[in-house]
Amino acid sequence: MTTRRLRFAANEWVYITVTWDLTANQMAVIVNGTNRRSRNINSNGNLGNVTTLYFGDNRSGYLVSGATPASANGAIDEIRIYDSVLTSAQIRADMNATHPCAALDHFRIEHDGSALTCQPEAVTFRACADPACNTLYTDPVSVTLTPSGWVGGDTQTFSGGVGTFDLRHTTPGTVTLGISSSTPLPAAATECLNTATGAADCNLTFHDSGFVYSIPTQTSCAVSAPVTIAAVRKDITSQRCVPAFANRTANVNFWTTYVDPATGSRQLTLNNGSTDYLLPTASPGTAVPLAFDANGETTVTVQYPDAGRLSLNSEFTGTGSESGLVMTGSAGFVTKPARFVVQSPDLNSDCASGDAACSVFRAAGDTFNLTVRAACADGAVTPNFVHNDITLSHNLVAPAGGSPGSIAVTSTAIAAADNGETTITNQSVSEVGVFSFTAQLGSPWLGETVIGDATSNTSPNIGRFMPAWFDVSRVHGCDAGNFTYSGQPFAVTATAYNSAGGITSNYSGALGFAFDTTLSDAGDTSNFSNNLIPAASFSGGIGTRGDVTYTFHSPLTAPATLNLRATDSDGVSSLGHLEPATDIHSGRVRMANAFGSELLDLAVPMHVEHYDGTAFVDFPADVCSLATVSLTPVDGSLAVGTGANPGETCIRDDAGKSGSNNCSATTGPTTEQFTAPPANADFNLWLKAPGQNFTGNVDVKATVDSWLRFDWNGDGTPDNPAARATFGIYRGDDRIIYWRERFD
Repeated sequence: MTTRRLRFAANEWVYITVTWDLTANQMAVIVNGTNRRSRNINSNGNLGNVTTLYFGDNRSGYLVSGATPASANGAIDEIRIYDSVLTSAQIRADMNATHPCAALDHFRIEHDGSALTCQPEAVTFRACADPACNTLYTDPVSVTLTPSGWVGGDTQTFSGGVGTFDLRHTTPGTVTLGISSSTPLPAAATECLNTATGAADCNLTFHDSGFVYSIPTQTSCAVSAPVTIAAVRKDITSQRCVPAFANRTANVNFWTTYVDPATGSRQLTLNNGSTDYLLPTASPGTAVPLAFDANGETTVTVQYPDAGRLSLNSEFTGTGSESGLVMTGSAGFVTKPARFVVQSPDLNSDCASGDAACSVFRAAGDTFNLTVRAACADGAVTPNFVHNDITLSHNLVAPAGGSPGSIAVTSTAIAAADNGETTITNQSVSEVGVFSFTAQLGSPWLGETVIGDATSNTSPNIGRFMPAWFDVSRVHGCDAGNFTYSGQPFAVTATAYNSAGGITSNYSGALGFAFDTTLSDAGDTSNFSNNLIPAASFSGGIGTRGDVTYTFHSPLTAPATLNLRATDSDGVSSLGHLEPATDIHSGRVRMANAFGSELLDLAVPMHVEHYDGTAFVDFPADVCSLATVSLTPVDGSLAVGTGANPGETCIRDDAGKSGSNNCSATTGPTTEQFTAPPANADFNLWLKAPGQNFTGNVDVKATVDSWLRFDWNGDGTPDNPAARATFGIYRGDDRIIYWRERFD
C-alpha cells in the first residue's frame, strides 16, 4: 500500500503510524495523525516475502513498484508495536507525548591509584547524567582516552553508563588519566576518583613489582571467601609478571582506608591462618607474616563489621639484601549490610499470631514509629551505612482477602548522623488488620542494587490496627416525619473510619476483623432492645441493624431525644463524631363513638396522637402510619357490605386502603375518602349511610401497629382502638337514662 507523495523539510520529525486490522482486512497509513491512505487488504496474517520485520527497510531486497532501497534514510526513534488497532485519539496522544531526555553531565574515571608495569590495569569509566553521578547516561558514547596504551585502542565505545578498559604501561612512573574527546560532549569537566584513598585524583602510578589481589563485594560481619594475594615482579625479558616471593614467608604491612564514607569507627579484621589481625586505618599498618607458595601466592580472609567502601592497602619494605625494595598493593571493595531490620519500637506493636486475636496497637491512620536499620545478619547495626533512597512497602498479613490500604511514608533515608538506623515517626496505615513492612534499596548504593531480600528485610507482624471511630446514621421509624415511636423499630448504621476519614473496608465480619457493636443513647443502653450490631453484619466497614427499638417504661412519657452512639468491643466509638439526634414519641391511634341519621354518611373520629408531656394530642408529624378498619353489625337492621344494596354500610375508601370493608361497589365523595397515612393526624374515616329505615349499631375496630395501641380498658394490655357507630338516632336511645363519653 502506497500513499501519495508527501514532502517534509530536512531534519523535520515525522510521526508515522501503520495499522493493520486483520479481522476487518483493513490497513491504513497515518502521518502526523492524519490518515493518508487506507484500503482493504485480503491477508492470511503473514508478512509476505519481507521475511523479518524491519523498520525503515528490509533485508530481503523486496521492493514495491517505484520504491527505492533504504528509503528511510534518517533517525528512527521511539518505535512501538501494539497488539490492537489504536483509535485516532490514541494515535494523536502517542504522537504528542513527550519524554525527558537524559543529558551527559560529565565522565568519572575510577581507579585504585596503583598498577603494575607487567600487566594491564583495569580502569572504570562512568557516563554521569547528574553532578553526583547518581544517575547514569546510558546511551552509547565514544571516548578517546589518555594516556596512550589502552588495550584495543585509545578510542573506545561503551553504553549502559559504565565501561571498563585496560591500560598497559610498561615503565615505572605516574600517568594522568583523562578523556581528550568524546561523542557526545559532556556538559562538565571529567572528574577522577581514587577508590583506594577516596581522593579526586587522576594520577595512576605503575610499579615494577607489587601485590595483586581483588576483593569482591562483602557482606557486613561475614567472613569473606579466601582472598588470593600474589607477589609479582616484571620479568626483564618477557615483560610479564612473575612470582616475586616464591616459597618464602614475608612480613607485609596491611591497613585500610575509609573511602565512602571517608571516616568510620570500626576496623577490618584480616585472618591469616589461625591468627586474626585487627587492621589500623593508616600507614604503616600491621605486619602480617604471609607464607607464599611456589607461585608467589597466599590467601587470607577479611571481615568488616560495618558498611561502606574500603581500600585494603599493603606494603613490603625490604631489609638486608632486599634493602630499597618497596612493594605495594591496594584493592578497593564494598561491604554491604546483610539486610535491613524493620520494626516498630512502640509498645504492643508485635502481633505474633498475625490475626484478629492480637491486642489493639493503633487506630488505622494514626501515626506510629517505624525503624529501619542497616544491619549484619544478626541484626547488629552497621553505623557507616548512609543512603538517601530506601523504599518502604507494606504487606497485608491479615485479614486474608482484605484490602492492603496504603501507608503514609513510602521512602526514607539513613543519614550519616543516624549511625545506620533511622526512625520514621509519622508512619501510618490506612486499613484495619495486621501488616508487615519491607525496606529495600530505592536506587543503587555504592554500585550495589540489592541488600538483603524480601524475607530478611521484612518486619515482624505489626498490629492489630482498628478503626479510629464510627459515624452513626439512622433511618427513623417514620423517616418522612423525622421521628420514631416508642417501641417502633428503626434502622441504625455504623460506619468504621480511619483517622484520615476513609472507610476501613477490612472491618468486616466475613474477614474476621469486625466486632460486636453496641448502640446506646450516649452510652446509656436503658430501654433499648435489638441494639447490638453483630460482627457478622459488617461488610466493607459498614454494619446495619434494622430492628432497633427504644421503648418508654410508660406511655405517659414526654418525647425524648437520643444521641445514638456505636461502641464496639475494642472501645471504638462514635463519641465526638456523627451521632444523630433521634426523637422518640409515645403514640397511639384513638377512635371515638359516632351517631347520626341513617340517611347521611357518618364520620367516625380516628386520629393519631402523641403524648406531649401533659396529655395525648393530635400528632400531625405522623405522615407514615397505616391502619386497617373492620366493621361488625351489633343490632338493628344494618348490614356490612360493599354498598351495593340498601341497608348496607361500609367504609368510604375507593382506594381500598382500609381493608375488606370498604365500599367497593360504589364510589364516595372525595372529601370522605379514608386517608392512610393520616393527614394532619386524621385518618378521615367515614361510613356510608345505610338508607331509610335501616338503623342500628356497628362496632368499628382499627388494626394498628403495636406501638400505636393503648390500654383503653385498663387491664394492662395495649389494645387496638375501637368505637361504635349508631345510625338512626338524633337525641339518643329512649332506653338510655345516662350516657357519658370518657376520653383518656
